[in-house]
Amino acid sequence: MALEPDDVEASESPLLLAVARQLTHGPGELYGPFGERNPLVLIHPPLYYRLAASSAWPLARAGIRPEKAALVAGRTISLIGWGATLAGAFFLARFQAAPRIAGWWAILLAAATPVYGGLIVEVRPDMLGIALQTWGVVLFLGALQNKNTSDRLIMLAFVFFALAACVKQHLIVAAAVSMVLLVAACARRRVRFKVLAGAFLIDTLILFSYFGLEEWLTKGHMSKAVIVAARACSVFHPATWQFARDSMLVLSWKCVGLILLLATAALAGVVARSGVWSRLLAASGIALIGLVSTLTVIQSFAVSPQVSRAIVLGLVVTMVFLLPTSVHALRRAWRSGGVDIALTLYVFAELALTAYLWRLSTGGWFNYAIEAVVLISILTARAMARVVEHPLPKPAILGFLLAVLAVPAFALTDVKEIIARRRAESFLIEKLVDRLDASPGAVFFVDRPGFNRVYGRAELVHDPWLYPVFESIQLAEPRSAWLERALETGPVRTVVASSLASRIDGLSRSLPELGYTLRGRVGPWLVWVRQQ
Repeated sequence: MALEPDDVEASESPLLLAVARQLTHGPGELYGPFGERNPLVLIHPPLYYRLAASSAWPLARAGIRPEKAALVAGRTISLIGWGATLAGAFFLARFQAAPRIAGWWAILLAAATPVYGGLIVEVRPDMLGIALQTWGVVLFLGALQNKNTSDRLIMLAFVFFALAACVKQHLIVAAAVSMVLLVAACARRRVRFKVLAGAFLIDTLILFSYFGLEEWLTKGHMSKAVIVAARACSVFHPATWQFARDSMLVLSWKCVGLILLLATAALAGVVARSGVWSRLLAASGIALIGLVSTLTVIQSFAVSPQVSRAIVLGLVVTMVFLLPTSVHALRRAWRSGGVDIALTLYVFAELALTAYLWRLSTGGWFNYAIEAVVLISILTARAMARVVEHPLPKPAILGFLLAVLAVPAFALTDVKEIIARRRAESFLIEKLVDRLDASPGAVFFVDRPGFNRVYGRAELVHDPWLYPVFESIQLAEPRSAWLERALETGPVRTVVASSLASRIDGLSRSLPELGYTLRGRVGPWLVWVRQQ
């Protein structure tokens, strides 16, 4: 996907063109004014877009088109961010003299759990922010676990936390949990108070300095987009706790391999005990793990809603069934003073924020949960490494063999689904372009900014989910003023829509009223042609 000109995800083009526009119009208009001249609305903080534009600048100077340069630079930064995140997982998994294999397991589990979508190669800030936050945790916990706590490492960790928040505003959990842990360490006199105060001050100083500079550079538009418009998303696209609950269940479905392996590691301690109840608990747990893993393998051959629901139900039962065992393991971790309890605090805080963000807006996606998944991968790898340090009973070996099948099985399921969807869409769009009796510059695709960038009119690219939010709070020129004019009297002659509705969202008049006639259908798309 990284090598294709098409969008990795549906919303990549507006972000990509926002990077490219800095090369042609300068950095001052990244946050508007938004409208016909600049419809590329943003609600993310600016750091990623500044880095991407800076990286694209030498490519553009070498003769590469700004759009292409932005695509290469933006996707490369995301890929580097993913690699840095996995490297951070390796180091975290090896804390407290854990074996090297724990680090490699953490990398493999984090890489194989399909919560990324196309983010790892997309012009989008998520992976850079997660990499900065992950390495902030690496530095912070690394400083605390040493007998002679390193003040400089703690300060550097909070620099990373501040930079992560400059990339995406919701990346604040690691900094908050780390501050709580730092206060606790200060109370135990492991850390001096001036280190605590310094960490808070350096975090605050970076945030206020950088956002203040950007506010000046963008003439006050940055705060309106990043704060005001971001809040308005929850009003314009409201969600419910049911939406958050369903999203959390889908997240558990995606993390099936992680959950089963973590459950097996917790169960291994029960298997080793003698007693009827321990043997019964172990047998029941392994049977349940085997059932869910088998369903996951079946799903890799044919995705079925019934099988998916059965997997989710099995995972919920597994987590409830083994909760007492997991609590016992955490109590041992607390007594040993290890990093596992700190990692667990990070995980619960990240999941709590993720659920809250999903509750706010229907635009919430699994990018909010990536940090939690990475940390769970680390905890799982560390738990597995501890268990296999000693000879395992045969039931525990069987449990691991069954659980581990779910990791590549679900990864394969996700890859197959992505490939099938992209191939089908590529075939249909090629068929559509061949049949259109119009030049690419005369075509407008409704609600598909990526198609407009590659096959249609790039200057009409806008985020159809986000732009109405800016319209609703008067931070963007209404589309009825500029998009309607482009369709009625501009160079556009053909409109391609996937909806049966004759009116485009945001326009005051329908397509027939603008002079268009429905000419036919190609796959899921309806083709409207304007009369000469």
